[in-house]
Amino acid sequence: MMASGLAAMGYEIVWTQQSSLWLGHESAAVLAVVAAFFGGLAAGGLVFGGRIEASARPVRWYAGCELIVALWSGVLLFVAPPFSSWVLRTIGVEPSAGWQWAVAFSSTFLLLLPATAAMGATLPAMERVTVELRARGRSPDSLRSSIERGRTPSPPAEPAGPLPPDSLRSSIERGRTPSPPAEPAGPLPPDSLR
Repeated sequence: MMASGLAAMGYEIVWTQQSSLWLGHESAAVLAVVAAFFGGLAAGGLVFGGRIEASARPVRWYAGCELIVALWSGVLLFVAPPFSSWVLRTIGVEPSAGWQWAVAFSSTFLLLLPATAAMGATLPAMERVTVELRARGRSPDSLRSSIERGRTPSPPAEPAGPLPPDSLRSSIERGRTPSPPAEPAGPLPPDSLR
């Protein structure tokens, strides 16, 4: 999951550099890309969050979203140059400030939306995977350590069912922050993942 976050930061840097080509300077590009990033994250979590929480296989959702991000980033290599020309023509030679910013923000948001919405959908998927691991007495740290040792934990025999009442989504719906776990999950003994 950390690799996903680092990749997202890399995408943001590259997209900012690309956007500065059609927006004229890097400060406008930073604002437009950050706004597009947060807008896409929110849209993806909002649109797909309920489906992911109801899914019996949130890991598949997570993998699918990561695949969409990677594919769209590849598509942008070919789409960005003609898109840049279109944005420049749409903005015009001497636009008003309002028109320039409206086109800059909306076009950047739409261009990055497939990738940023998929990134936003990975957040509920990661939460769901973490909740399921903790419900089975495992922590994400034990999963990571087992993968680092070259072992893959066995999958559960059946789906975990609905999320517990202290999940992030149920907390947000009730208008409060999630409760911390009663006791922090410590590392599991090495032989417990076999």
